[in-house]
Amino acid sequence: MKPSPHVSVVMCAYNGIGLIERAIGDVLAQSFTDWELIISDDGSRDGTRDYLSGLVDPRIRVILQDTNLGYVANKNAAISAARGSLITQQDQDDRSHVNRLARQVEALEQSGMAIVGCGYRKLDVTGRVRSTSKLDRGTIVTSYDPQTPYPFWFPALMFRREVIEEVGLFDDYFAGAYGDDLYWTVRANEKFPILCLPDRLYDYVESVGSITSIPGSDRKLIMGEVLDTLVHQRRLTGTDDLETGSIEALEARLLADRKLLSEKLQIYAARAIDQRRWKEARVLISRAFRLSPFRPSLARTMLYYCRSAIRDTTANP
Repeated sequence: MKPSPHVSVVMCAYNGIGLIERAIGDVLAQSFTDWELIISDDGSRDGTRDYLSGLVDPRIRVILQDTNLGYVANKNAAISAARGSLITQQDQDDRSHVNRLARQVEALEQSGMAIVGCGYRKLDVTGRVRSTSKLDRGTIVTSYDPQTPYPFWFPALMFRREVIEEVGLFDDYFAGAYGDDLYWTVRANEKFPILCLPDRLYDYVESVGSITSIPGSDRKLIMGEVLDTLVHQRRLTGTDDLETGSIEALEARLLADRKLLSEKLQIYAARAIDQRRWKEARVLISRAFRLSPFRPSLARTMLYYCRSAIRDTTANP
């Protein structure tokens, strides 16, 4: 039996053909070489499974799920298969600098800490930089402050195996929405300080099909408020409604707030307009209007839609 690699890189695959090859290439190109790459495909239908099945590098382990588990359960399955003493992720549409693994392994070994993150950039699908982290030097985060976002992007966190053993896997409550990574990190951060390197070693690419780009269900619309509440509860009491099994009442209260749902739909509509998804934008604006019609900001989004659609039509007759 082969000795366990030092680092396990986990990648969740789903309909990623055309993107996942690049992400795998970033792992193959790493200057640090004592790694395994675990790719778990969650029932892709676009040729991704065939592509993955053809990979022959012995450092790459491919798991083909029989049914679609959903992102959180698929990620947990991949992490559970990891053999390395250190674990990190590489999302199928994101990018990693050639020295990411080397810098993070070095930081963990020199500091003796259990979790390390790094600086990052947010890119759109064209590769344009939308934002960058602004750390001038390394910092240690001892707890989460809701007023100050974490200075790292979650998949790029590298952590010792003991962290997942202590905190557990990602909570499937967030399946079909988002927030599993923030919730897990907040809980991990309660037990383990997080070292964050200033180096921008990871690129998050917000693609059209990204889980944060599509509204999905009303439950997903309120997930930001759910997370804010859970984090606040943990800061006050050390536990929260999800941990105690009382999450339904919180969800019901937020889902009854028509103005809140309208505002969230408006945000997704503006994002759809930015990405020239005109039909989706119209549907979202219509739903937002039905829920809470007389809001000046919604009127501005409608005007933004009209101007953008006209400009696009004129430029592409």
